[in-house]
Amino acid sequence: MELPRVCELAASLKGAQRSYFRNFIASLRDNPLKRKHFEDIEAELATLDAVAWEHVKASTGPLFMKNETARDWKGAASALNEARAYNFLVRRGYTSVAFIPRHVEGKTPDLRARMGDVDILCEAKTINRSERAGAAHLSAGFFTKLASTIKRADGQMTAFALSPGIRRIVYLAINVDEALQAYADDYLTQIQARRMEFLAPALEIVLDAGSRVVEL
Repeated sequence: MELPRVCELAASLKGAQRSYFRNFIASLRDNPLKRKHFEDIEAELATLDAVAWEHVKASTGPLFMKNETARDWKGAASALNEARAYNFLVRRGYTSVAFIPRHVEGKTPDLRARMGDVDILCEAKTINRSERAGAAHLSAGFFTKLASTIKRADGQMTAFALSPGIRRIVYLAINVDEALQAYADDYLTQIQARRMEFLAPALEIVLDAGSRVVEL
């Protein structure tokens, strides 16, 4: 029970033949890096209130049952990053922070909140950085993907609520392979240097590289 919410999530999938959590406890014992990864996840999940936790568990659990061996369950890992966005809004002092229920007819932003009389929408996205060549330098392809991700996230929020007074936040988690963690600060510096390419009126961009969270 050192990872109570992670273990609760795993237990909710008990019996799933393709669940990521098969032999989970043994794998944590044998792989210190994996254990540290899930300790970081537990720290984020532990601060969610009961309603937020039920939402994250229900939306993330099924993703851990998919056979994503080639992609290392990146879909599920991306969904867990929504908890990081929720905690960011709470730490920043926003009120009424809540996940938005999914609508069948179209995509919705992940979160809503308020700051005084101002409504806030937040969409959490994940970009994976796993290239080995030129590890310290972000490629043109990465920036193309970054711009496309931000545009798509902003479009989801704009379509959900067209009021011009609503503020929009794109919370971007940049997943970096363990071998590239040393370059995380370099990546943030390079992105910040090109910030004007991504900003739009009433849009805020937050970059989360694990050890650091910065706002453009």
